[in-house]
Amino acid sequence: MEGLYEPVDILAHHIKNEMHIWAAVDRETRAIEMVVVAQIQRYPRKAVLGCPYVGGRRLRECGRPFFDELIRFAKNSGCSRIAGGYRRGWIKVFGFREMPMLWKDL
Repeated sequence: MEGLYEPVDILAHHIKNEMHIWAAVDRETRAIEMVVVAQIQRYPRKAVLGCPYVGGRRLRECGRPFFDELIRFAKNSGCSRIAGGYRRGWIKVFGFREMPMLWKDL
C-alpha cells in the first residue's frame, strides 16, 4: 500500500474511529513489539477486518494474545474474516491462507 497513507493520515482516521491501531508493548522494556493498523471493510455479503499495515518482531512469543484480541474485536464488530498484512508468518502461526492476499475466515 506504498504511498497511500502517511502516519499522520492513519492517525487522523484513528481519531475519527475509521481505522484502529493496536500495539503490543513489552512490559519490562516498554519497547513496542508489534503494531497492526486495521479497518473494517463492509461488503455486500461479509464484513472483513482488513489489516493493511503490520509490523513487529517476536511473533511466536507475543503474537497469540495479540492476535486473539484482533479476533475478538473483529467478531464483536460483525466481521467474519480477517485479511491482509502480507505477513507469511501468519500462515504458519495463525493458520491463514493465501489467495493472493493473506486471509482467514473466523
